[in-house]
Amino acid sequence: MVDLRLVACSISNTVIASFGFLDGVSNPSVIGFDANPPPGPKLVRADVLLAGEEGDSRAATRPDWSKDGTFLVFQYLLQLVPEFADFLRKPPIIIMPGLSPEDGSELRDAKMVGRWKSGAPIDITPLKDDPELAADPQKNNDFSFEGERDDQFRCPFAAHIRKSRD
Repeated sequence: MVDLRLVACSISNTVIASFGFLDGVSNPSVIGFDANPPPGPKLVRADVLLAGEEGDSRAATRPDWSKDGTFLVFQYLLQLVPEFADFLRKPPIIIMPGLSPEDGSELRDAKMVGRWKSGAPIDITPLKDDPELAADPQKNNDFSFEGERDDQFRCPFAAHIRKSRD
């Protein structure tokens, strides 16, 4: 028996992860499958995702039934969302002059993830959320972290997006 539980809710082809940030923004586009990939993320070859294709280093040892299949991993995470939110908000912080403690906390949260809760990347909009940018798939991934200052003003090296994007 398989026990599947909904861990995120779908809202018109977008997913809001349990910590309240838009998710599914940077999914890869596959060469030969995606006719009009949005700018930004690198295109990936099908053999990176499909078993048994050219470039699959284990193709010779895979069973026949796995040809052109892929793998899916489920990970069960216990996330104490309200407790985490409380931890981040107590005490509110002054991160920059001119920002309220609440805005400072929101900016700190965005720097931890690399995106604002709307999905807008802080590499493009480092000081405030831009929901219009987030809603535009032609723009919300069109960045490369190039030209980043040594002080990581726009997107810290430890941000989630830096660890998962390339």
